[in-house]
Amino acid sequence: MHQVPGRVDLTSETAGAHSRRRMLRLAAQANLVVILILGAPDSAATAPPDGNRFLVAPYVWATNVDAELALGPDSVPVKMNVGDVLSYVKYGAMGYLQWNFNNNFLFADGTAAGMDTDEFEPFFNDPLKVDFRVVETGYGRHFLLRPGSGPVREILVSPHLGILHGSLNGEVSGTFDMDIDYSWTGLTIGGTVSAALDKRFRLSLRTVHSGFSGGLKDFYNVLLALRYRVSDRVALGVGYRIASARYTTGDTVVDVDLNGALLGVELSW
Repeated sequence: MHQVPGRVDLTSETAGAHSRRRMLRLAAQANLVVILILGAPDSAATAPPDGNRFLVAPYVWATNVDAELALGPDSVPVKMNVGDVLSYVKYGAMGYLQWNFNNNFLFADGTAAGMDTDEFEPFFNDPLKVDFRVVETGYGRHFLLRPGSGPVREILVSPHLGILHGSLNGEVSGTFDMDIDYSWTGLTIGGTVSAALDKRFRLSLRTVHSGFSGGLKDFYNVLLALRYRVSDRVALGVGYRIASARYTTGDTVVDVDLNGALLGVELSW
């Protein structure tokens, strides 16, 4: 494999990408251990109130991109800050849906975005047109713990299992002159631990791990968020999300790290 001058060989995972993914793996594993310990049914755990409740949460993720791509015989780094991403994106939509019934829940978390530009700087100012979609759907169960003393009023533990499906479609003209047609589907395991600090504020940590099948070799998603409840039906949230993925197919290797602030509103009834 040869390199584009000044580029990085991606036939093996770079040290930086490996280190970042290892940190995310440890965070995800630690959160899952906490979930398994706290979520185990015992006398201290009380189920959330029975009944149906629907939750819709559109959000905006202002993400930075740090990617390393090996496309056939060439390799290219792609680094973009939030401003760069916004300058290339033609559309974007993000949202989370959840249906709570008794102690169980079904959920869907999806992102869709499209880029269309005549001059994509990371690809030597070649034209780029691409559409990206990823959605995780799954089932989980809630466990509610009330410590009884201390600053935390209650802890909600919500492990889940799911399926992650994604696709990347488009084309690059010029230097690479190639069609982009990638898709992947894999199982996910994850969960959320959230603590009610008072009647209005709740702090939560959500982690997701995938990469058990398909070309997606490793995927981690970690979100730390603070939610402020405005009313019984409306809440505002702010947080920071880090996602990391490694995808391989044929002679293509893609390492992607995303990170940035997240802002959303939660509507429930």
